[in-house]
Amino acid sequence: MSSSREMGRKQSFASPRRASVPPGHSLLRALKRASGLTAHALCGALLALTPLAHASDLSQAIPRNSRQLVVVATDSWATSHATLRRYERASAAASWRQIGAPMAVLVGEKGLAWGRGLHAIPGGAARIKREGDRCAPAGVFRIVGAFGQLAAEDVGPLRVSYRHVSAGWVAVDDPASRYYNRIVDRAKIARPDWRSAERLWEGSHYRLAIDLAHNSRHVPGAGSCIFLHEWASHRSGTAGCTVLRFGDLLALVRWLDASAEPVLLQAPEWRGLSARVPFSAD
Repeated sequence: MSSSREMGRKQSFASPRRASVPPGHSLLRALKRASGLTAHALCGALLALTPLAHASDLSQAIPRNSRQLVVVATDSWATSHATLRRYERASAAASWRQIGAPMAVLVGEKGLAWGRGLHAIPGGAARIKREGDRCAPAGVFRIVGAFGQLAAEDVGPLRVSYRHVSAGWVAVDDPASRYYNRIVDRAKIARPDWRSAERLWEGSHYRLAIDLAHNSRHVPGAGSCIFLHEWASHRSGTAGCTVLRFGDLLALVRWLDASAEPVLLQAPEWRGLSARVPFSAD
């Protein structure tokens, strides 16, 4: 599938000419006439500029003390196929150095939308993460630890916190619940107030998972329970998480180091990001 950015590049713009917005006509129609693009192509081209314009802002959202960076990049806002890369740096002044090979991942079924993390959501953003929108969050997020159905000793030596989940552990996604966007043990909740929650002990995709600090203020409806976990299928996107092969996930968890304050940077347009974040050439 062609990205929005590629779509804008393949179709050349007509020679610039002055355009006014006639009464009763939208700005979009005026721009369409001036550019020579169809409305669909024009929207795609304008949307493709958004991640490039704010890539530098995302790099500035990375904490100075962070020495581990996970980058998930898609070709466009609307695609679910992405690539994960791991980076390390010795200090805040050093460039990021890639560790290992890139990993194939999937994000939301409907692509990405701005989430709530360490970054600022751009004013006028067209895509903002909402509960149930089947988009994964774009932005910069702290990696807070790992959890899973596996016993800690079966995961291997770890340098991040790990929580073993068994029968009764749920991820609450009901915006009306006071436990919204939290992982809880139902047995320890005297009066559960949620109508919807994901049972973390069922299925195999939560054998191992990485927890992200997305919507850490638990704003109702702003998106909940966003994880990196094993994929059930390599062909389709998710309800909002980022998924990958179990072997890659295991390597990622074992590499993470809490003392390095790891963060995830997830966004469209890898070429734009790589041009703006100081990555080492080797």
